[in-house]
Amino acid sequence: VNNPTILTVSTCTGSENICCDSVYLVQADSNYSTLFLTDKRILTSKTLKYWLSRLNGSMVRCHRTYCVKKDSIIYFNRQQSQLILSNGVSIPVSRNCRKSICAILRGKEMEKKDQIIQNSSLALSLQ
Repeated sequence: VNNPTILTVSTCTGSENICCDSVYLVQADSNYSTLFLTDKRILTSKTLKYWLSRLNGSMVRCHRTYCVKKDSIIYFNRQQSQLILSNGVSIPVSRNCRKSICAILRGKEMEKKDQIIQNSSLALSLQ
């Protein structure tokens, strides 16, 4: 059963089914990766590149050893070159990935502005 939101993850104790939406961070360590879920961590023997391709395009690579969920990014500290996630975790951003991170954040700002415009036009049409 290949449901796009459910992944089967092989671990050292067997395998687990996880929801893609619960993964907010993947950290690489050579040919191993740690998946950070909202309620636990899972160590896997897959690479960061593998997880980046499996997580439905919801993740972005921000460093050689990290990829984060786009929706969990709330702030980019340009001076320290770090991402701040919605749960308060700070993740480094490499020089090579800065442009893509900035483009994603600009896209999120545009979406928010579009939502505000839509909501205000809806309110005006209701009056």
